[in-house]
Amino acid sequence: MLEFQNVSHVYGIKTPFEKTAVDNVSFKIPQGKVTGIIGHTGSGKSTLCLMMNGLLKPTSGKILFHGKDIHDKDSSLRELRFKIGLVFQYPEYQLFEETVEKDIAYGPKNMGLSQEDINERIQYAAHFTGISDELLKKSPFELSGGQKRRVAIAGIIAMDPEILVLDEPAAGLDPKGKAEILGGLCDFQKKRDNTLVIISHSMEDIGMYSDNIITMSNGKILLEGTPQEVFSHRDTLIKNGLSVPEVTEILSRLKKEGYDVNDGCFTIESAANEIIELIKKSSLTN
Repeated sequence: MLEFQNVSHVYGIKTPFEKTAVDNVSFKIPQGKVTGIIGHTGSGKSTLCLMMNGLLKPTSGKILFHGKDIHDKDSSLRELRFKIGLVFQYPEYQLFEETVEKDIAYGPKNMGLSQEDINERIQYAAHFTGISDELLKKSPFELSGGQKRRVAIAGIIAMDPEILVLDEPAAGLDPKGKAEILGGLCDFQKKRDNTLVIISHSMEDIGMYSDNIITMSNGKILLEGTPQEVFSHRDTLIKNGLSVPEVTEILSRLKKEGYDVNDGCFTIESAANEIIELIKKSSLTN
């Protein structure tokens, strides 16, 4: 659906500040799945995000959407951005309309939809992000930080993009807020059969919600695969300044101590089941 072919991006070419942010990467974003992109600060993941809907152009290589180069002369970047929606980090700072309702409606209006369609888009976007009818009439600047985040995300969801790209969507939120935002987005993805790309430095979030993971390090792809496959490379991740989910780390230490556990678990539920089974086995042998 979305494919990067030998893509590089260099900032400040032929200046003293020249830096290669993305270095000859190739990968595909599978349709109807949640793809997580992780990496340390400066790994190139945010640059990838900006290139996905044409806000940045590759220095070299191609980005294909449904098999067509998005930067071909006959391609429309305006139309592309309705199909690949991008939510920046801390999107609440990008709100500007008088009411929440108008802010959510901004994208659909620019798509040229009828007022009836716009109203429908507002309602389902508000539903998926947990925005009540009462909040729709309020100024976005009267809301809490978490509520503003929901409004900003709703504005992108209202355009019903084929691909929704989110750069650190849960940054700065408490555990409950993270679960509500990310859980709501994944619920939206499943019900609409859309494609979701989540860019984050949180191994727990990426492990819990992603079907596939792309791991970036120094502008290159370090690892790619399912959460189980990626997090099984614990030593490689740590060597490159990354980590594994805390529960995976706990199980890995237990395994090194000689306990028979699967250290490929990455969610609290699966780790708890492993420990419960370990306790049961221990009780039987004793």
